[in-house]
Amino acid sequence: MAIKPLEGLKVLDATSNIAGPYGGSILADLGAEVIKIEVPSGDPSRSMAPIDGDKSAYFNVVNRNKLVAEINLKSESGMAELHSLLATADVFLTNFLPDRLKALNLTPVDLM
Repeated sequence: MAIKPLEGLKVLDATSNIAGPYGGSILADLGAEVIKIEVPSGDPSRSMAPIDGDKSAYFNVVNRNKLVAEINLKSESGMAELHSLLATADVFLTNFLPDRLKALNLTPVDLM
């Protein structure tokens, strides 16, 4: 089996909707280890029809080849877990708005 170009790259994917999750799936297709950060209530796209089990077809397409880490970003322990994952990640993929990033201490300056 051929080595994929992004093997060895670790990506934390804290995205939702279309573009972010799709971008993360492309990185995973190219061999990156992509960990999707998901809130305890689940990604809203899990409930988009058609549904098979606990995942929709849409969710399966844009989150293929990803691992999932359920993290409560509203708790201190959840934020500690996120920062622990960030410490070993090469890429942080997010589509949080700037105010949300600031509230979570996840701005580029915070992460450097």
